Order: sequence, then structure tokens, then C-alpha cells
Amino acid sequence: MAECWAEFAASVLSVELSRVREHLESDSDAEAPYRELYAAAEALKGLEARATAIAEDAAGDAGPSARAAARWCVDRLRLERGLALLQTDLLSEGEALVAASLATHHAWPLLEALRARNALGALWCARDDAPRALDHLQEAQALYTARRGCAAGCGGGGRARGGTAGAAAAIAADGLGALSLADAGPSPAAAAAPPMDAAAPAAAAGASPAAPPGGVGPAAAAQQGHQDADCAERESPEWASPLRPGDIDAAVEDAHTQTLFFLAQVHGLAGDRAASAAFCAATLARQARKPGDVDVDEWVQNVLQLSGFYIERSCFAMARHCLEAVRALLQQRRRQQQEQQQQQQQQQQQQQQQQEQQEQQASADSPNAAAAAAATAEGGEEEGPGGPGGGGAAERAAGEEGDGAWGRDTAGGEGKQRQHDQELGPKPSLRPAAPATGAAAAAALNPGEPTRAAVVDDLLSQLEADVAANVALAWGKLFLYRLVASHDVGLLGRPSKCTILGPGDVPSEARFDDLPGMPALESLPEWRSGGRVPDYEGARGLANAALPLLSAPLR
Repeated sequence: MAECWAEFAASVLSVELSRVREHLESDSDAEAPYRELYAAAEALKGLEARATAIAEDAAGDAGPSARAAARWCVDRLRLERGLALLQTDLLSEGEALVAASLATHHAWPLLEALRARNALGALWCARDDAPRALDHLQEAQALYTARRGCAAGCGGGGRARGGTAGAAAAIAADGLGALSLADAGPSPAAAAAPPMDAAAPAAAAGASPAAPPGGVGPAAAAQQGHQDADCAERESPEWASPLRPGDIDAAVEDAHTQTLFFLAQVHGLAGDRAASAAFCAATLARQARKPGDVDVDEWVQNVLQLSGFYIERSCFAMARHCLEAVRALLQQRRRQQQEQQQQQQQQQQQQQQQQEQQEQQASADSPNAAAAAAATAEGGEEEGPGGPGGGGAAERAAGEEGDGAWGRDTAGGEGKQRQHDQELGPKPSLRPAAPATGAAAAAALNPGEPTRAAVVDDLLSQLEADVAANVALAWGKLFLYRLVASHDVGLLGRPSKCTILGPGDVPSEARFDDLPGMPALESLPEWRSGGRVPDYEGARGLANAALPLLSAPLR
């Protein structure tokens, strides 16, 4: 007879799944990198067999509700086992398990659905099969969008904007993909995407052929998401809590960021460079909301590559928007560093004051303190180079005060030294200094445009020297290409290559508006005349702005 479901769920699952989580979170061994993942998968397989016995025990004590709960447990354990194996070299086995779990009629919690679709999308992307990868990732996108729309009162995920037909047109969230161009070819845009998050599926490590997984399609996924959005998280039972993170909402947002990252990869694989760039921008913008989790040098490099993509297509306002995002992120980090330094100084000052108060209290509590002080004062009047009552009293007083101060300094010399260092300011960094770029040159825009320094040396000092040099080069490239476009369109009569004609063509998720201090996308001067200048004075201003920035890294 099969064991009781209630006892199995209450005592066995919670304990065993906690051990599974320990395996999944253990550091990999260089000699056996998949050992912990194999152990987790094997433990899940054993639990799955026991839950299957309960679900199939029609003649036993388990009622219909218990058997249904056991069947759901079987599918959930199978899903987790498949996701674990997709991080190993057993990709085909892991894919089959995940696909079988998704083929059931369960209304999966949103987090698990996103994890599964992302894993299969990454797997097929690694196999260079863009259509199959896109199917899974679009379903993940539709589920997230439906969930967000229901959370906002079922108001929808935003209006779709125009764009070319094809893969990007199926994206539901805020019309991402609207920046798609008609050209196709090799896609460096995917390289602008940030690196895969540590929690992302490791399917890209290798590939082997396997049967295509099942799916319900983006439209059905969106409908299912709308219907189950309110109950999705409630459907995850208590016994499954060891498999779930503490902050479900944050985990869902991280999973959606991974979806956008994989979509950038897949659109690049399919040759839709502009759609890939749009998803790169969306990924980077979401990463910027958590600056503490970002490798700033790597993030800046990715944004610079994205800016270069827009510059080469004469989308100068969007390129400027990316470069302004770099400046805004560096300013935010600098403010946070200054706030942390102020807090540390305040804490050290408070600790020093407390120490001095304790020393004064200890001195006052001493029974011989008054007599010792009087004896010291009397002895001081009888001795000294000035004689009794002589002119050396001021010198003795100064010496006593100095001795007392140095005595306290000796007792707490390290604290005094730290305070002294703080008053002098932070010590110079050992990192190579960023090249001076001449901030005024970067602000030399057309007459009447707001003068805003494009590059600030103080901010660039946060970056590695080569990354800081690339920031200056990117600004110089923007001004130079604006000059070239002004010549080509204004004098030679060539058509503009820009396909983003106004801020309304930029999806909200592909903007960096959430960064503090970001100028409004609509306010950027590059929207006027496509960033081109009409006369010689404007051309000279662009040249004067570009040359110092392009030559500064060489110096």
C-alpha cells in the first residue's frame, strides 16, 4: 500500500527538497562540475517515484483530492529535475522532462513557467534554431505581459507600435520589436547584450539533437496568463517552498530580464538586427534598475556597443539616449559612494565621541582623581624652566594639553589616523587614470541647445582606463557621424538611414528613463532635423566637439 499523501507532503517532501536545494546551490567542483546537479536530479527522481505511487493508488486510502495533489507533485518534481539536467551535459533528457511538464494542463505558477520557457529558449538558441527558440521566449513574454496587465487591473500590457513583419511583430509587451529594420545579415547587435545571469539556464554550454518540445503558442499563453494571474502564486503549495526563492516578485522580474536577453540573442541569430538592439536596450535598462548587481565596466561597454549600432544607422537621438544613460548611471554610483562615505564618517565620529565620554567617566569615577590632579598642579608650580609663577606657565599649559591629546591619540591612534585620512579625502586609486577628455568640448553643440557636459572626468574615474576611453570615443563618434550625415543629406541629397523618427517609435521598455538624472528622451536635440545641422557654423561646432574627444584617448 502506498504511503499517505498528507504525511509524505508534510514531513518527507519539505526535508528532502531542502537537501535538493543545498545540492543546487553548492559550488561546482572543477573536476566534477555536474556532481551536485546530478545528485539533485537523482533525489528528485526518487521523490517523483514515491509521489507517483501515491497518485496511482486508486484502491488505497488516498482520496481524489490527495491523488490530484500527488499528480501535481509528480509534474512539479519532473520539471525541477529537467531544469537541473539542462544545466548539465544531459540536455536531451532535461529537455524531454521540461517539455513533458509544460504539456500538462496545470496552470503553472508564473515563476516556474518563465524558468521553463527561458531554459528551452536558451537551448534552441544554442542549437541555432531561432524559430523554435522564439516560440518559447514569446510564450514567456506573453505570460509575463498578461500577468503584469492583470496586476494593473487587466488594463493590458500597452499598445503595440509599428514595425516590420516577422518575429518581432509577435511581441506583446509595449510593442518591443517595433525598431525592426528590413535589412538582414550578420548581427553584432546581440553582442551588445549583457552576459547571461548566473541563475540563467546553462543550456548554452552544449547541444545535442532532440525532439521539438510542445507548446501552447503565444496567444494561448497570454490567455492562460490572464486567467490564472491572480491565483498563479497561490497554486504553489507549502511543500514546494524549499524550491522557491524568498522574494518571488524579484525572481519573476529577474526571469523576465533573462527572457529579454534571450530574445535579443534569438533576433540577432535570425538576422533582425534592430529587434535585437531593442531587446538589448530593454535588458540593459532593467539591469540599470539594480546598479548594485551590475558590473559597471561590462554594463557600460554593452551600452556603448548599443549606441554604436544606433549611430551607424543615423538614429542619433537613440544613440545619445544610450550615452546619457552611461553618464546617469555613473552619477548615481558616485552619489551612492559619497553617501556611504558620509555614513561611515558619522559612525566613526559617534564611536570616537562615545570612547571619549567613557574615558571622561572613568576618570571622574576614580577616587584619587581630584587629589592626583591637585598634586600634579602643585608640582608643576614648583618645577619648570620658568620657576614658580614664571613666564613658562603658558608653555607648560600648552605642553600638558599636548601631552593629553597625544596620550589619547596613542590609545586610539588608529581611529585618529582614520579620521585624519577622511578629512584629507579618499586615497588615490591604484587603477590607471582615465584619460582627460575635455568636458567642455563634448558640450559644444549647436547654438541654442542645452549645454550639458557629455563626459566628466570625475565620473569616468570609476571605470577602467580602456572603458573610459571608449566612452569618450563614443561621444566623439556621435558628433562625427552627425557631421557626416549633415553633409550626405544636406549637400549630396542622399536619403537618411534613420528609421526612428520620433520618441513615439521607441518602446517604453527600451528606454533608460528610470535612471535618476536622465534627460527626457523627448528633449534630446538630436530629434531636430534628425540630428543634422543646416549650416557651416553648426558643422564647425560638431567638428570642434568631436576632435578633442576622438584624440583624447590617444593622449
